[in-house]
Amino acid sequence: MTVLEKIQTAKKPLFTFLLLSFLLAPAGDCFSAEISKTAGSPAKTSVQASPKEDPSRKSAQSANEASSPQNRIASLEEQIKANLSQFRRALIVTDGVFSMDGDIAPLPDIYEVAKKYDILLMVDDAHGEGVLGKGGRGIVDHFGLHGKVDVEVGTMSKAFGVMGGIVAGKAIIIEWLRQRGRPFLFSSAMTVPDAAACLAAIDLLEDSTQLVDKLWSNAKYFKAEMKSLGFNTGVSETPITPVMLGEAPLAQQFSRELFDAGVFAMALGFPTVPQGKARIRVMISAAHSTDDLDKGLEAFKTVGKKLGVI
Repeated sequence: MTVLEKIQTAKKPLFTFLLLSFLLAPAGDCFSAEISKTAGSPAKTSVQASPKEDPSRKSAQSANEASSPQNRIASLEEQIKANLSQFRRALIVTDGVFSMDGDIAPLPDIYEVAKKYDILLMVDDAHGEGVLGKGGRGIVDHFGLHGKVDVEVGTMSKAFGVMGGIVAGKAIIIEWLRQRGRPFLFSSAMTVPDAAACLAAIDLLEDSTQLVDKLWSNAKYFKAEMKSLGFNTGVSETPITPVMLGEAPLAQQFSRELFDAGVFAMALGFPTVPQGKARIRVMISAAHSTDDLDKGLEAFKTVGKKLGVI
């Protein structure tokens, strides 16, 4: 079978898939309640009004900006109650894994809210695919919510190591995107080699859980060793490992010192993360050997002591 034939006859699961370079949500008479973490505050719920609506009517802000999942769900319901009656339709949007802290969205609770108010639910699982669920099937599989999330957006450029994006959803939604999604209509198609590489990456995860198992094993080892050294790795529940340092200048200096020691690890500061919560974000990979991780740990130990972090 040729590569093109393989692409054309690729198995389709319960959801219909649409490959996109990116997704542009069209304007309409709707609002979206988004579970998010903004740089200037802890996790909170924000409301986005359609450009056709009067922004002054949709200015309600979340009263509770605490970062616990329970408070995020309470804030979500507050926004829905305050705004839903003013719109014909609504959409709840959440990350699956929050990329700066590595924590996981309380998707079952979010789904129950969407079901209660008859609202569409959309999950951006860019950092969950290839990581969570059986063989890296993502957050929907992780929580056993198959068929209950209306739209799932993902990327082939992170865990899968290629390029392009995915929109998965009910057939009627995907068909609507085929007709109305501007990036799909006005962008060039992915090249055949890129599409084939995406399929090959998926095949690897379908054939074996070995890579995902190795990823989690590496992450648990690295986090445990970092904590034993005295580093604060935040609230991460995934292989994303933030090394919390506080102020941006310290994080930047720490990154430079690590680079000199042979470790490339980027510093993140405001506005990417809240002020006072600058960090080094370590992205553990299944390709790392134990020797690789030990060398990294030794570099963190040396730099951490030099800069007075540990």
